[in-house]
Amino acid sequence: MDMIAVDLTAAPNAKVGSDVTLWGKGLPVEEIAIAAKTISYELFCQVTPRVERIISTV
Repeated sequence: MDMIAVDLTAAPNAKVGSDVTLWGKGLPVEEIAIAAKTISYELFCQVTPRVERIISTV
């Protein structure tokens, strides 16, 4: 399974279909890993091919 739960309390305008950033500019994967009590490599490996990837070089 590939599921994720996100607390959107601080984002009241978010809705189904909204774009999200899992990590990236201003949101380092290392910080997300610490909050998830894991390592960044583990996060990268758990994103399955079903998830659309948009990679920005900006």
